[in-house]
Amino acid sequence: RFGIGDISEGEVKQIVEVDDSMLYYEFDTLMNVQLSESLPIISMQHDFLQRDFVSVEKEFLALINKLTGANKSFKSVGIDWCKGKWLAVCLSDNGFEVDKFNSIDEICCRYANAESILIDIPIGLVKDRIQTRPDKIVKRLLGRKGSSIFETPCRQAVYANSDAAAREQNINILGKSLSAQSLGIVKAIRQVDEFLQNNPEWKNRLQESHPEFCFMKLNNNNPIMENKQEWEGQEKRLRILEHFYPEARSVVQKYLADVPYRKKIDDVIDALSYTP
Repeated sequence: RFGIGDISEGEVKQIVEVDDSMLYYEFDTLMNVQLSESLPIISMQHDFLQRDFVSVEKEFLALINKLTGANKSFKSVGIDWCKGKWLAVCLSDNGFEVDKFNSIDEICCRYANAESILIDIPIGLVKDRIQTRPDKIVKRLLGRKGSSIFETPCRQAVYANSDAAAREQNINILGKSLSAQSLGIVKAIRQVDEFLQNNPEWKNRLQESHPEFCFMKLNNNNPIMENKQEWEGQEKRLRILEHFYPEARSVVQKYLADVPYRKKIDDVIDALSYTP
């Protein structure tokens, strides 16, 4: 099916060794039974947490579709900036995908036929005080949670050569300085802006959103005041997401399984809020 052709005896031996190693650790972990005296080499940490059959089946089928290129009926995609990379969650009729990407180009190429793609990055940069953005409206709707929306830099500041120059440009043009949080996403803002400038067909397809605004809408127009980086806030958000998408926790589990060293899950929860 994948055009690999016949495999060699050495490759068959490797497959058998991998299979035997998996079997050894399954018996050792789940039944406390050692199948042999020799200990197979561990090449990765295994996740033996129990999951329901339905979510496993959906994930399995989604992986098959991803590998074979079959049935690319992607429905909605949520994107979040995550420490220099992009985190994307995609929901479709066949399940979900959650993955990290190096660029916006990669995501838009992967999900070119998605019905909805929302991203937590400012789109549409002002060049003077006459031009406006929707930030103030959303802040007002969010009430006390409005502080979660950072000041959007002007276009000149986004393309400045340094943080100091960006602050100076923003003060000169908009009369406001920029916080560390705003400066922290300048690189991401510039990447999205350049992508849209170079790919005009994506304008009004790749659309801006904000997680706290999405959660407010999903929560009957009530902002969620609990901190999203703490357990209580994450639990509340996951319970809301489960009401619209029952597999919400499976998305988070898959994300953690792929990056076991990462314990911070607010980014994947934010990305998931754009998809229900």
